[in-house]
Amino acid sequence: MSSYITNVGITKSFIQDNNKKSLKEIEWMGEYDGKEANIHLHINDNGKKEDRNLTLDKDDLKNLLNMKSVNIPLEERLIHDFLEKPYPIKKKKKKTKRRPRFSKKKKSVSRKNKL
Repeated sequence: MSSYITNVGITKSFIQDNNKKSLKEIEWMGEYDGKEANIHLHINDNGKKEDRNLTLDKDDLKNLLNMKSVNIPLEERLIHDFLEKPYPIKKKKKKTKRRPRFSKKKKSVSRKNKL
């Protein structure tokens, strides 16, 4: 039995921050025949329009669905994605074990040994 999926959709985001207005819109149409997914995207980013066609095989879809989610609340992501510059990706600092430093003590020389 072969599978066949068709998915069509649209999303529009209108954002107003003080006097600055923003429109982001994405329309898509995707078809999957069990081997490949063919996806057509129409993107409108504040009047800058772009059309894209994607072809994804089973491995591409598997990798896409296995990606870990971002652990940031939705409201914060929306603010960062649409109202501010992109948020920096914080790298975890590795803690390294330091070897104890041995201090070299100067040998005290007594006057008796000098003579």
